[in-house]
Amino acid sequence: NDFCVCLKESFPNLKTRKLTRVEWGKIRRLMGKPRRCSSAFFEEERSALKQKRQKIRLLQQRKVADVSQFKDLPDEIPLPLVIGTKVTARLRGVHDGLFTGQIDAVDTLNATYRVTFDRTGLGT
Repeated sequence: NDFCVCLKESFPNLKTRKLTRVEWGKIRRLMGKPRRCSSAFFEEERSALKQKRQKIRLLQQRKVADVSQFKDLPDEIPLPLVIGTKVTARLRGVHDGLFTGQIDAVDTLNATYRVTFDRTGLGT
């Protein structure tokens, strides 16, 4: 629950959850309004997503010593795609759309794949 997490961060010394309606109202007022749809909110969400993706990549590459920092991830993480796997990739720009192809190369440093598309003229 996001509210409970925010409550623990904002008021770490709060020991009870049994407060009166007036007290809960005061706490909500002190916490302020949520920043939904603000640039700061989206930047924070992008940063959290980037960190989770990096953690998943480290797990997939088996470069993890301490598993305790990965508790926020799902229980099951798929293996990385391998060369020869059939995929559907989204292209943007001139050839905007979804196209089928096959993994041709894997670049773990840049977290990218090279795809050879079934349709001619799309490149790789």
